[in-house]
Amino acid sequence: MNKKTMMGVMLVALICLTMVVPATMADATSPFIITGSVSDPDGNPCNGPWVQVTNTNTSVSWDTENSSTSNYYKLVLDSEDVNADNVLLFEASGCSQTKAVGHTVTQNEIDFGGFSKDITLEAAAEADNKTTADIPVSGTVSGSYMDTHESDDVYESITEVLSTGNPVKNRYSYLEHKWTIDVADGSKTNVTFYLEAYHNPSSDGDDFVFAYSTDDSTYSDMVTVIKTADDNTYQTYELPNDLSGTVYIQLKDTDRSKGNQDLDTIYIDHLFIRSVLAPPSYGVTATIDEASQTVAPGNGTTYTVRVKNTGDFDASYNVVMSGTAVTEATIDVSPLNWNTGTLAPNAENVQTVTVSTTASTTETTYTLTATATCDQDASVIDSAASELVVSSAGCTDDKANADTPVAGTVTGSYPDTYESDDVYESVTEIESGGKPANRYSYLEHKWTIDVTGGSDVTFYLEAYHSPISDGDDFVFAYSTDDSTYSDMVTVTKTADDNTYQTFDLPSDLSGAVYIRVMDTDQTAGNKALDTIFIDQMFIRSESGPPSYGVTATIDEASQTVAPGNGTTYTVRVKNTGDFDASYNVVMSGTAVTEATIDVSPLNWNTGTLAPNAENVQTVTVSTTASTTETTYTLTATATCDQDASVINSAASELVVSSVINVMHIVSIDMSLKTAGPNKNAVALVTIVDAAGVPVGDVTVEGHWSDATSDTDSDLTDVNGEVALDSDKLKNPPSGTVFTFTVDDVSLTGWTYDPAANVETSDSITV
Repeated sequence: MNKKTMMGVMLVALICLTMVVPATMADATSPFIITGSVSDPDGNPCNGPWVQVTNTNTSVSWDTENSSTSNYYKLVLDSEDVNADNVLLFEASGCSQTKAVGHTVTQNEIDFGGFSKDITLEAAAEADNKTTADIPVSGTVSGSYMDTHESDDVYESITEVLSTGNPVKNRYSYLEHKWTIDVADGSKTNVTFYLEAYHNPSSDGDDFVFAYSTDDSTYSDMVTVIKTADDNTYQTYELPNDLSGTVYIQLKDTDRSKGNQDLDTIYIDHLFIRSVLAPPSYGVTATIDEASQTVAPGNGTTYTVRVKNTGDFDASYNVVMSGTAVTEATIDVSPLNWNTGTLAPNAENVQTVTVSTTASTTETTYTLTATATCDQDASVIDSAASELVVSSAGCTDDKANADTPVAGTVTGSYPDTYESDDVYESVTEIESGGKPANRYSYLEHKWTIDVTGGSDVTFYLEAYHSPISDGDDFVFAYSTDDSTYSDMVTVTKTADDNTYQTFDLPSDLSGAVYIRVMDTDQTAGNKALDTIFIDQMFIRSESGPPSYGVTATIDEASQTVAPGNGTTYTVRVKNTGDFDASYNVVMSGTAVTEATIDVSPLNWNTGTLAPNAENVQTVTVSTTASTTETTYTLTATATCDQDASVINSAASELVVSSVINVMHIVSIDMSLKTAGPNKNAVALVTIVDAAGVPVGDVTVEGHWSDATSDTDSDLTDVNGEVALDSDKLKNPPSGTVFTFTVDDVSLTGWTYDPAANVETSDSITV
């Protein structure tokens, strides 16, 4: 009788004994016994396995009994620990392998008093990610990155070079070299850097340090090579388990002391990053597209719930909606639950959930949560939460959704600015570089806020800064393009008084808004490192009661056709109101009234559009050979069927011209560029077509005169601009004149019209 059969007999015997206990013990709990064996992927016994069992319904875990001389395990529970339909998660490891598997308890197993569960372990997959490219920076390279792929005594070597500068005795030896490695994607349990390398004996104390980066900017040191012979052993470094994609490996010497001029060499035999991939498993992520939505009592909206299979197996998921929006009697949420059906790995189920309120729904903020549970493994679960704001005032507080550090030491992060709770995000100044006497303290930090928009938009800030000794305060500014900023408020408080500073923003502000904080004093010598503390920061959008709204746009601002030809315009009508609505659209303008031009369709109805929905219509415009060559207007006007006072128009142009694809120079802007003692001029040439639209990919050729006599040519960018530089002059005297003249402008399929040039030559004086 083998051990497995013996265990089964013992299990049956034990269960039988429990059935003949005295009547006085009838109410006592009975044992529930789980047994099984653990084997490796080839079916060989894996002795002394570790097995943990978790009841995913109660979150209680138990370690099983095992033996170092056997691959069997045993777990004795009370009958009250397990019920029918409970899902048990078995996690096993041994023989350098692991496995997680689920088991749903049946009523028969409850009645029988236990069951047997054999587990076959799975080997962890390994991926050795090798170098894919060399990036030489400084040093003499022998061999290439390919020579680092195997431990075979074939090396890529890099030898130091000598710095420049005088006096010669102060020069030093140095090197820097980089490689790229593409690290495999996927769930990983371990990521390790491996290096087999050595350097020649050094008389000036030089060693070599290896570092890594994911952006080729910020590097973290890993290992330092001090070996002076190849001993066929690896130096290793544990990297983050979520590391994937392109990784940059940097090599630098450790000693750049003046006068240390030995040109040392490092030899790399084998270099790679090993990823130990996690065993296949089930996985899921649940998301709701809309983080928060606001409706007036009696209105409704929709949420988009996405459930994605992030695991390695086909799986299905049960999704349940919950939260105060579900429990509130006056709010209807539909559907409340659904099953995704079977999803392949990386596949996604998308469900539209409709939420409706009544006129009596209390005005407050409700929660809405979607929870997805894997049918095959109930321990695999994920939730996503959103908000439903019921408000007749239409007031929305939009909070920061990202930090953009620029300069300064940051403590905390943007979520700490969400509430007035004395939990702060703080930014501390840093010291500038340069001569010690000229250094100063400074900081700059940015946030992004997605602004809802409304009739009134206001910036709110609760913040203070540390007591200062050099007159520093902190100014907050906003921008819609992260380029041009407008100042809002200056923080002068040195204690949190729980009051807001506010600033009225433009009423049409919406979408991504950038918030920037900077210090106000960067005077040389003022080096105190002050700190700004932000308790709460948001932008409030307020609007009146729900209303109808519409915007009309035409994608093409202007188009040019020859007589007898035609083109199309894309007209978009968007419902920007709070209710479902339809719109009547009418085309007008001189392009419509001109008898020789046909515009079709001249009018149409969008049909019912939900809030934020858009109707897109292609309008065809045709001319005849007799159409007069001039510029015609084309206007689309959308009027709301439910409220005729809600109206919006968009205009475009139709240029009818037999001369098309004609270009000329609209401007030459001159400037000077200085680099040390050298100075040169820059001519910025702009090319446009007959309608004034910039033309890209145009070759502009010209020559310089007066101060220099060089020639230049280059292509215009999408803005029709090209910058052409003169030769440099060293310390040109005041009054020196640089002149640039365009000799030719060319582009296949286009005609250059010099007579239309606004200018062909321009000068600038030093």
